[in-house]
Order: sequence, then C-alpha cells, then structure tokens
Amino acid sequence: MTASETLAQATDSTRDLLYFYLSKLDKSLWYKTPEVNGEQINSVAWELCHMVWGQDYLILQACANRSSNIAWLEKFGIGKPTVKTAELPTIEEIKEALKMVHTQSLEVIRGLSDSDLDSPNHINLDFKKGNSKRQIIYHHIRHEGGHIGHIGLLCKLFGAKTI
Repeated sequence: MTASETLAQATDSTRDLLYFYLSKLDKSLWYKTPEVNGEQINSVAWELCHMVWGQDYLILQACANRSSNIAWLEKFGIGKPTVKTAELPTIEEIKEALKMVHTQSLEVIRGLSDSDLDSPNHINLDFKKGNSKRQIIYHHIRHEGGHIGHIGLLCKLFGAKTI
C-alpha cells in the first residue's frame, strides 16, 4: 500500500466514526445548540458544515489547488461569526456536501505521489513539521477527529446511546 493509499484509508476511517455518531443521533437534534457551563456550544449542523469547509480547504484547496465551490462554505471558516440556526443549510444539503467533498478529497489524496506528498501545500499553511501536503493531510485527519469528538459529546448531552 502506498503512503497516499494509507492516508486516504485513514481519512475515510475517520469519517466512518462521524457516521457512527450521526446514526445514533435523531436528526431533529442537528440544529440544537446546548448550553454548557453558561456557554452555548456549536450544533451538530454547524460542526458538519465546518467539517465540509475544513476538508475543502485542507484537501481540495491545499493539496489540489481547487475547490468544491459550495456557496455556503465560507460562512464556516476559522474566525467567521457564528451562523444563526435559520441560516444553516438543510440536513440534505449538509449530507450531500459531506459526501461530495469527501469523495473528491479521497481521489485527490490517492492521486498524490510520494514527491507530491512532500511538496509545499497550495495555501502556504505551515506546521511545526513543515508545509508539505503530507502535513496538511495529517492535520486534516486530526481536525476532523476533534470535531467528531464534539459531535460525540453532543450525542451524550442529547441522551443518544453510543456504546
């Protein structure tokens, strides 16, 4: 198995954990923003939209210099103001975007040679271990896993049985 195939497999396996949690959660709760210690936390829907943005940015843009061109993605980037619940995409739009960007991202990752993986990313994002596309993919896997953890916590807060 090549490095690219291994990274694609890890990316896909991480996404499987997201779908596990979503299967345990009633869709009527996707837009609920619970309060924890006096602070409102992001809804499942917001987390999913941000994850689509992250995969588009970190894989499609950084590794392939292209974008999915989903109109609403820019609202979910780092540092953007919170999107009001009424302005969030529908569940079907979110699910479609998750699938489309993920499929395109796996194709991009699988298509990278070892020298491509070690070349600089297209968004000039630099990490402690460098600015390679390989480092971007590692970061994407960590980023997605962190947000999946948030969704796992929301499952617990909403009483969804996950184990």
